[in-house]
Amino acid sequence: MNEEQKTSSSEIIESSMIFDEGKPHIVVKNEIHHGKVLSHSHTFFEFVYVDKGFSLHSFNGKMTILTSGDLFAISPHNTHSYFSAYQASIYNCLFDLEEFSGLKDEIMRLPGMDFIYENAKNAKFPSVKIDLNDRQDFILLLEKIKWERSNMCSGWELAVKSYLLQVIVIFSRLIQNKNDRQRNQSESSDPDINDEYFGYVYKALEYIENNYQKNISSSDIAGHIGLSAGYLTKQFKNRLYMTPAAYIRKFRIAKAMELLTTTNKSIAEIANTTGFGDISLFSRIFRQATGKSPMGFKKNSKE
Repeated sequence: MNEEQKTSSSEIIESSMIFDEGKPHIVVKNEIHHGKVLSHSHTFFEFVYVDKGFSLHSFNGKMTILTSGDLFAISPHNTHSYFSAYQASIYNCLFDLEEFSGLKDEIMRLPGMDFIYENAKNAKFPSVKIDLNDRQDFILLLEKIKWERSNMCSGWELAVKSYLLQVIVIFSRLIQNKNDRQRNQSESSDPDINDEYFGYVYKALEYIENNYQKNISSSDIAGHIGLSAGYLTKQFKNRLYMTPAAYIRKFRIAKAMELLTTTNKSIAEIANTTGFGDISLFSRIFRQATGKSPMGFKKNSKE
């Protein structure tokens, strides 16, 4: 079995496999993902932050594009996995909410923290994007948790809890800002207010998301956001390690995966819906990305 193939069942990761007995159940890890991380769930909570690179991500069967700056939350027993990761530097902040037993009710009242409820298994994917100007500070916060656990200086147990509380508050505020922005979008036609992402690359990602079904090119994207195609390509390579054309292909594959697992559309319909048009081209690119044919992937998802 190669690393791009999907397992038919999820791996359950227990808290006892991650946390040290007698120490705060708060751990931060930083790893480079390349290829595929098998489908799994766990008995603890997790924040995931994408520092660099690119990956397709599956959350309870729904495909999402992950890029630099993305921060999302996973509650216990939610199944997720990574597909076609390319040099994705990812921070995993793992924790047991019982570490904050005295503050649990207050935490659960924060905006965006409804993902921690038991009924969150089928909830919408809880994700935000951190502003370019704030990313280094956020990484420093995660690195402080790692440092405290590694060095165990006096008071380190309190320190890791305090830093994790800051992570929780940052996530909550970003969720609140995202909700406010979406509400403003429905009330205003101002294009500056409707722009969800920060920087040219994120404007380009938004354009691709809204137009991937069409025959769009790098020049179309660059023209939309007021850049030259060459400069846009340079920025994509610097931030996502790929060209706009490569990103469009991967985004279309992610959408195709979602349609294959959630609808009864034919392969030809999905090829057309996701902007590939030609079914032979779609099948070839899909197999290159996932290791399976579209039909094989569809059958495997139902096992």
